[in-house]
Amino acid sequence: MELSAQVLCGLEALGALQEKTFQAILERSLQAAIQPEDKELPGQDDGVWKETTFALSTLFLESARVDTDTTTLSSVLEEGKIDSIRSKAIAASFSENKSKLRAALDRLSSDSTPHLVDAEWRLDYYIKNNHTEKVNKAEYLIQLNTESPDNTKAVQFACTQEQLQDLVTSLKDATKSLGRIAQQN
Repeated sequence: MELSAQVLCGLEALGALQEKTFQAILERSLQAAIQPEDKELPGQDDGVWKETTFALSTLFLESARVDTDTTTLSSVLEEGKIDSIRSKAIAASFSENKSKLRAALDRLSSDSTPHLVDAEWRLDYYIKNNHTEKVNKAEYLIQLNTESPDNTKAVQFACTQEQLQDLVTSLKDATKSLGRIAQQN
């Protein structure tokens, strides 16, 4: 599990806090990770409070995302220079709330963008129209069906054979790029 320098710095700052402040930040970080809100922290505008809450929330979410066990989490906390008592408290809180954190991640990922579930197409060939006697034009009608947790939607468009070939080429390029990215990770 890789964490940014900013998160590691925030974790280091946890070590210098008083026990009461540490416990409050631990509770607030879990709350922020499980139910993210766009609110200011209640009664706190201290930079250390914000930095440590951000770092701990990030640690919880990243650990839940990669399905980290408490041993790995403890080693990351040691790397962040957290003493063993606080490390055990953080690991215990994570362990107790892991299922809630993973559920929060599922909500975040499923709310973001619709998923493509089906594609339909039809070829229409126009021989003539109202304006000219001879057209001889092929047109593809494409319908992409998408699904998100709260609704399904159909996206429809028409294109020529050349436009359809450009679309297919672009999709193949995107697939290759995603494959390269997956291999790097």
